[in-house]
Amino acid sequence: MTGNGHRNTWVLAVTLAGVLFTTSHARAQVDDRELGAAVEILHECSSVIEKRCYYPLTVPVVMTRALAELHKAGAAPGADAPPPPDLTQKTEAEAVQGARAHLSQLAVLPGQRLTPAELAEAALAAYCRTIDPYTRYETTDDAARIDKARATPGSGIGMSLKERDGSYYCYPFPDSVAALSGIRPGDKLISVDGRPVKGESVDLLATRIKGPPGTPVNLRIEKSTGRAQLLPVIREAGTAAPAFLIDQDTGGVVLRVRRFEPGIGAQVSQALASQTTTRLMTVDLRGNQGGSLMAAVELASLFLDTGAEIVTVVERGFPNRTFLAEKPALIKPAQISILQDEGTASASEIFIAALVMNIPQRAASQGSKTYGKGVLQLVVSQKNEGQEQGTDIVTLKGGGVLTLTTGMMFAKGGISWNETGLQPSTTTPGGKIFTENAVSITNTAMRPKPVVKLVD
Repeated sequence: MTGNGHRNTWVLAVTLAGVLFTTSHARAQVDDRELGAAVEILHECSSVIEKRCYYPLTVPVVMTRALAELHKAGAAPGADAPPPPDLTQKTEAEAVQGARAHLSQLAVLPGQRLTPAELAEAALAAYCRTIDPYTRYETTDDAARIDKARATPGSGIGMSLKERDGSYYCYPFPDSVAALSGIRPGDKLISVDGRPVKGESVDLLATRIKGPPGTPVNLRIEKSTGRAQLLPVIREAGTAAPAFLIDQDTGGVVLRVRRFEPGIGAQVSQALASQTTTRLMTVDLRGNQGGSLMAAVELASLFLDTGAEIVTVVERGFPNRTFLAEKPALIKPAQISILQDEGTASASEIFIAALVMNIPQRAASQGSKTYGKGVLQLVVSQKNEGQEQGTDIVTLKGGGVLTLTTGMMFAKGGISWNETGLQPSTTTPGGKIFTENAVSITNTAMRPKPVVKLVD
């Protein structure tokens, strides 16, 4: 080879080395940005949890537990994977740096298929499920799918779902297509169109069940006997089932409430203006999993006189707030019969407890014991969905959605139905609706505690 040939080879080698160095350096910068965004997602959600969660959790504790759950979920492949760090005794700044270092190690493991941001979101999703049955984190991708499905015209099958111990149970509304197809309250949902439901959120499942009106969705359910059954269910004809329906039977007016939406009080009042409501009135809350706290207050207020105590909400960082009926009752039937089942929850339970405890001589509940959801959630996302209790505004910069338990609800007399449910007053001695182990507002063990953390 000539001297020029050696020189050209050397120049080419130097040039290639420079290109490789530049490319490597650029990739390191990209990785740093990705890593920074991932840590910001983890830190931001951890900060919201620390500030607003009903249970006392600091940022270092949240990060430690989230990364531990990430490992349990199998996101750290290979024998060389580092163990999850213990950041609980670190300051917040130290915990953030520790989480960043750990995510950077996980991101470069052989066989790792998740980006740093996906690792952070997977950690949050896995951890939030361990806080309580209602706290959850929807990843950016899942939240986008849910938003798209909600924006797409379609209908469901007239059924609510409740999660218990990792399984989902069906509670069809009376006379809905779900009920007419053979689904019974308490049937376990196994799959939707052949795809198992285990590990998915209620919101995602709802989007899979929803579809064009009149089209079938195939649900595999398991009966209480253990027998599995595949049921093709035709989706409801309407694109949006109404929040409530009013019927007449031989006893009088029947108000069937599917969900508690804002403004339901005024809507029901207007719809009943032409009805005779002085005799027996039936309020059917079977399968109603709740909705808006204020909607429950609105509807209960229609039946209660001024000053009647409806519900008290306790949150960490806020004074207790008691909601009272503010006007004389607009609807005064001689008797009110409230129908409930195991799918009756949350806002529905507020309504039942308010009426049975304030006007027991006229209001009675019947059916089976209710679900027992006496806690309040804050929904946090880019859209600032907010909540009804509290005064601050909380948003997330990322695309995920955090649903966080922030408060506990207590009926008149300071008793909660959370985890215990409400018994039917017509079949219990003295019309007692609370069980023996129902929690009182005076129980300090159930009250929110301040967060104790190391100072940076």
